[in-house]
Amino acid sequence: MVSRGAGIACAALGGRAHDAVLALRLAVELVNYLLHRAEERFGPDGRKALVNDFDTATTRTTPLMCAARTRVGHLNDRLKIVQLLVMAGADSALQDSYGDNCLHWAARLR
Repeated sequence: MVSRGAGIACAALGGRAHDAVLALRLAVELVNYLLHRAEERFGPDGRKALVNDFDTATTRTTPLMCAARTRVGHLNDRLKIVQLLVMAGADSALQDSYGDNCLHWAARLR
């Protein structure tokens, strides 16, 4: 990402806003790339298993939940990541450790 123009500061709290926006736009490309590589390596079922995997047994957060609850970056970039995950087989009905799914998280962002 750095070679494509994202500053190192975008990962830090003191990073410049345009670096953070660029990082999220590059994140769309990265998510797309990783999903394609996962399908090449593990097949469609393996890719689906990866996008529905929980981060830990404690929080049980999926990548779709993370994408649905973030406020970082431009809305179109966030929506594109959600779209990529859903097209890859992400299950919107999966619940975290509190019983919330990605739709609950998205509704809280209004």
